[in-house]
Amino acid sequence: MVRMWLFPYLTWAAAAVIVFVLGYMLTDTEHNGRTTVLLSLLVAALVLAVAVVKQKAVAQKAAAQEAAVQEAAAQESADQQAAAGKG
Repeated sequence: MVRMWLFPYLTWAAAAVIVFVLGYMLTDTEHNGRTTVLLSLLVAALVLAVAVVKQKAVAQKAAAQEAAVQEAAAQESADQQAAAGKG
């Protein structure tokens, strides 16, 4: 097991530094940090949107495959019952 130094305080400190840097970049007018942050947020939103769409497509495909398997099993059971009824 690996232990992190100063857990959880170092985690909170890192999160605070990240929030501070993003806040500074949003308010910085000299280096145009606002554009950088906003474009980065736009890219992150696009990546999340693609991930959600892909996850939904995979879930729909899995549901369709499961329905096909259940339908095939039901058909096989019906065929077996029909064959047993004839014999």
